[in-house]
Amino acid sequence: MGSLIIQFHAVPDDMEDMIGLLSSVVPEANFYLRLKSREFVKYTPELASLFVLNQVDWIVASLVPIDVTCTTFDKLIDTHPASLHIEVPELCTHFVREVAASAKAWDERGDAPLKAWARFIRKFRKQLYSGAYLTTPSSPEGRYYKNAHATARAIAAAKAGLTLKAVAGDAVYEFSKSLERAKVQ
Repeated sequence: MGSLIIQFHAVPDDMEDMIGLLSSVVPEANFYLRLKSREFVKYTPELASLFVLNQVDWIVASLVPIDVTCTTFDKLIDTHPASLHIEVPELCTHFVREVAASAKAWDERGDAPLKAWARFIRKFRKQLYSGAYLTTPSSPEGRYYKNAHATARAIAAAKAGLTLKAVAGDAVYEFSKSLERAKVQ
């Protein structure tokens, strides 16, 4: 009985790369998309354009095939207790919110798959930029968080003017300050 989670900033273009990385680390994984319409579909490369079109809420990976007639995440988790769930970022006009990849083992059936997902998360984390200042309207100087993560594309989008927001509220992550700080040291 355990759980894994990593929060990070990404843009929709990163999702196809995540599936590719996950396929290389856990080749036996099956991939499914949960569409905004609440239906599950088996992933094929032809569906990759749905990420950029903001039509996908979640990527679900499982070591066993999933019944795509599942209508809720609760039913999915009941029938597949150790699947990996990757939240897909929704690109808004001027910002993108932090998302997460997570897996939980509700019983002993889930412990072995959890180890496979842990390998993926470790490899994925190595590809991320880490460390950012979290600023709020009441604290514009910000506070440094070493466990803030972002993909290279998210960092590039932020440099081009996209705001990287926290999961909720008005807090904003500023990775550029962290990158400048790293160059000085």
